[in-house]
Amino acid sequence: MTTKRLLSLDSGEPAMWKEQFVKSIMDEDEIDFPMYEEFLAAFKKAFKDVDQVNEALNDLGRLRQGNKGAEEHTTTFRLLVGKAGISSERNPNH
Repeated sequence: MTTKRLLSLDSGEPAMWKEQFVKSIMDEDEIDFPMYEEFLAAFKKAFKDVDQVNEALNDLGRLRQGNKGAEEHTTTFRLLVGKAGISSERNPNH
């Protein structure tokens, strides 16, 4: 089933992802396919729902503390950052 999914990725960004993925699992002349669950996780990570990401980015732009406490505001911010796929690796407090 993994092979069928890879074969259907034949143009644009999916084709570029497929090429990189295949290169990453090549070992000289052999392809070492991961378990289906691992492949599916990598696939889903690469192709997140664009609407969800854009919505989260828009919500971040409109985010205001207002009457919310600092903890609630920070939690909302962190959830939106996660949905937007923004890395917070530089933040030592996260």
